[in-house]
Amino acid sequence: MIGAILKLISNFREPATDKVKTKMKLFRKPMIRDLSVSLGAAFLLLTVAYLMRSSFHGKPFWFLFLLGFFLGVGCIVFTSTAWLRKLQLLATSLFFGLALVEIGLIFTAWAHEGPSASYLKSDCALADWYDADTDLGYQPVPGMTARFSHHHLGQVNYNVVYHIDDYGQRLTRGNSEGDAVIFFGCSFTFGEGVEDEETLPSVVSRLTGYEYDVVNYGFSGWGPHQMLRILETKQEANRVRGKVKHVIYSMIGKHVSRCAGKTFWDFSGPKYQLTPQLDVEYQGPFLKSAISVFPLVMNRSWAGTFLLKTYSERYQETDADYELQRQILVKSANLLRERYHAPLSIMVWPIRDRERHQRLIKSLAAPVYEVIDTANYPGVEELRQCKIPHDNHPSAAAYEMLGPWLIERLSLEPAESTKDDVDMKDGLDGAGGDSP
Repeated sequence: MIGAILKLISNFREPATDKVKTKMKLFRKPMIRDLSVSLGAAFLLLTVAYLMRSSFHGKPFWFLFLLGFFLGVGCIVFTSTAWLRKLQLLATSLFFGLALVEIGLIFTAWAHEGPSASYLKSDCALADWYDADTDLGYQPVPGMTARFSHHHLGQVNYNVVYHIDDYGQRLTRGNSEGDAVIFFGCSFTFGEGVEDEETLPSVVSRLTGYEYDVVNYGFSGWGPHQMLRILETKQEANRVRGKVKHVIYSMIGKHVSRCAGKTFWDFSGPKYQLTPQLDVEYQGPFLKSAISVFPLVMNRSWAGTFLLKTYSERYQETDADYELQRQILVKSANLLRERYHAPLSIMVWPIRDRERHQRLIKSLAAPVYEVIDTANYPGVEELRQCKIPHDNHPSAAAYEMLGPWLIERLSLEPAESTKDDVDMKDGLDGAGGDSP
């Protein structure tokens, strides 16, 4: 029995030894060795790219292109196969050219003040902050806490901490047993660049004495199409417990193009299409998830960002885009009335181009919701100035200015101390412009 087993083992061992010897002989061949070196360099480059995929720290492609160039030079030195050396030389030249473009754009950005000279840093990885969502495209990771800082030409414009609650919304203090006041929107609602207690929803909650359950359903880069998809899939029902007092959508001029899919970051966002009956129907994502990864990768490159912005800016907002946005808002308002008997108000932030602002206001006209035009705010010129330097998001001072006026427009009861402060201020100023 033992002899049979030993014989069986010896039979298996001998072919294995022969195979190893054959592989060693093959590796001694120049072409096999050269291919192995090339594949090893490519694997190393891809591994580094994979490890850097989630970094928030700038745009890393200049480093990857430089690494590819040096790896290519190393491969050329150790390669003897003629046709393979030609391919390596071509790839190395390409990496060198791309590295020069990336580094050139970095120095150009630092030499001239502009958006490209600004960048974000965070203490968390990109994959830990954003969560891919089949309906919304992306959303914040529930329960996440992260510190973000904004830099421009070597200066720090803000350094704040974002807290995301267990439902995936920006943390907002309020009364969980009270009537809900829900804010939808983009980074202007989320409060990019300010602390949790300084966002517009938080200011409204504080000024009303924390009487309401205030929900911040905003996130960077979102638009009205995300609000409608949230309502259609009833995602807000997981968060809203009781009666809904009011719903506010905070709008900026760029939301028109976001609804139409004319952005370079929301390719997996919800796509809606107008029907002959002037309704909107959900069509799925703007692009399939596999394709939508490509713009996200390009956005990590200085050259890629330039190309994507140029691509997206080619498409001007059309009348059909404005009508699509209006019908998305109309359908959202109807869903809110059917489900919660709650009114929807569209608060429009002022656009510096007054003609474009008036076009937006005119396009929003509909009987099912109220439009609150902040261009009618008595201190609108001061409001325009209250923004984060080199970032253009509203500062904490802007939200403080707008909070009392918005509460009055929404007919929300402010806290008694806030009433006294407002009365005293009006008495001292002897003023108080007419409410628009």
